Amino acid sequence: QYPCAPFNGWFVTIEIARNLLERYNVTIPFANALGLNTNDEFLPQQASVELEKAILYSFKKSKFTITDPQSVGKSFMTHCKREQS
Repeated sequence: QYPCAPFNGWFVTIEIARNLLERYNVTIPFANALGLNTNDEFLPQQASVELEKAILYSFKKSKFTITDPQSVGKSFMTHCKREQS
């Protein structure tokens, strides 16, 4: 018996943020809750950054693994450099 299903993979913060903000259309309610200017042309990006920071914090606090797009990019570039050597 397995209480959990094995999973070989990882989440990126932006995947969760985009699902919440775009699929469930909560950008404006989220922005209002944070006191962000909902008339700002960069509101979607600002809301996404704030939500990604909150996601990183909550995952780390709960001792779950998650990564951010910047770390994934750096890791991929390191991989490419190793492959070229």
